[in-house]
Amino acid sequence: MLKYFSDPRRVAYEVNLLVAKTKARPEEVLKVASRLLNPMDRRLAQGLVYESLRHRLRLERLIKNLVPNKKPPKKSLEVLKIGLTQLLFFDRVPSHAAVNETVKLAKAVTPHQAGLVNAILVNLAKERDAKKADPQRLFPVETCPPNMDGAEKLSIFYGYPRWLVKKLLAELGFREARAFLAASNARPRPTMRVNPLKYKREFFIKNQAPEARPTKFSPYGLISEVNSGPIENWPGYAQGLFSIQDEASQLLPLLANRPQTILDACAGLGGKTLALATVFPKALIVSMDTSKKRLDNIGPESRRLGLRKAPIIIEMDALALSPESLKPSPRFPGAFDLAVVDAPCTNLGVIRRRPDIKWNVEPQDPAQRAIVQLKLLLAAAQMVSPGGRLIYCVCTFTPEEGPGVVEKFLALRPDFTPLGPENFAPNLTQLFIAPGQLRLWPHKHDTDAFFYAAMDKTPGP
Repeated sequence: MLKYFSDPRRVAYEVNLLVAKTKARPEEVLKVASRLLNPMDRRLAQGLVYESLRHRLRLERLIKNLVPNKKPPKKSLEVLKIGLTQLLFFDRVPSHAAVNETVKLAKAVTPHQAGLVNAILVNLAKERDAKKADPQRLFPVETCPPNMDGAEKLSIFYGYPRWLVKKLLAELGFREARAFLAASNARPRPTMRVNPLKYKREFFIKNQAPEARPTKFSPYGLISEVNSGPIENWPGYAQGLFSIQDEASQLLPLLANRPQTILDACAGLGGKTLALATVFPKALIVSMDTSKKRLDNIGPESRRLGLRKAPIIIEMDALALSPESLKPSPRFPGAFDLAVVDAPCTNLGVIRRRPDIKWNVEPQDPAQRAIVQLKLLLAAAQMVSPGGRLIYCVCTFTPEEGPGVVEKFLALRPDFTPLGPENFAPNLTQLFIAPGQLRLWPHKHDTDAFFYAAMDKTPGP
């Protein structure tokens, strides 16, 4: 059972232990564990959790170098990660505070190792302070064996599983893979989607967010340079003037075909459903998912955003879709102008926001997820009317889950045609990697890594 503490370092330590043990989402555990913290300490605890997750391998390698003869016990290892994270990545935390407060934590949770923790952190703090006096000095002094290959070095320095680094090297080459790793370790700024039912973006900047800058591809997006803290406290949020959504996810309405009827086959929390509803307010939208808990978010959000026509919610597995499953009635059409499959995937494209993901995905997962994704796409394709559009998307970058799924789908459904860039806004042209396929990257576009495929069904006779 999770206990509550008033020390942000103790909170970060407890959260990391629980996340490692249960693979729970850190933000959900933090929300509970930090309830006794004031806003400043809550931000510190959050930062410690996310940075220690981002740089786990690098921190463990550094500890191994500093304690070469034995591996510290798990509790001591986690405490040391908290201390090293402050010294390496938190410039505003004074060295003496990082050392003293972390040693207090060690005395509380692993007292017999407090001396070791103190010795390591004191020595590293001296190196850190020497670095401030001499910018040319290396800090920290990290060494890798001379025979270590490039993939292993990238894995340790940027804190990614080796198999994932090798996958990126095969996909992007060394320079781009390194750029991706660096960009995915950077803390992303909050990205907003202005609600077009209530505000135009230029007026929102002028009246609500003068510090924000427009996104490059989405006409609704803004990147905030200032806002932080709980989203519900941001000016204009309660009034439904905006939502938080990465720019990559905001592109879905730009790929749509001015639909009158929309099926969101894997709606989840409803982010893309709601984006479509604000751009196409007169459309009938059916939002489907297997999780009632996730779907329950759509109703309150529809009211906050002031939707004129709330989506119809169906708790159902999209794999069971067929023309008979949603029989024509006053509520449901026989088929849809637009079907969207935002398929469950490895989520590797959102690592910069959720660094825990890279430790929860196994090498075999992309291929296994791709099998399910193809089944979902084939099921949703049955619901597309002649001349209608099918959009498939995943927030990942693995070729199995992107182009691989589309290639297999088109071989099975030749009545669908991928759409070229000439069918969409000119500023999207650079995102196309093949007919009907778009890809976004954090190091190229300052977005999550994302894949889209847009295909039209052959019109009827």
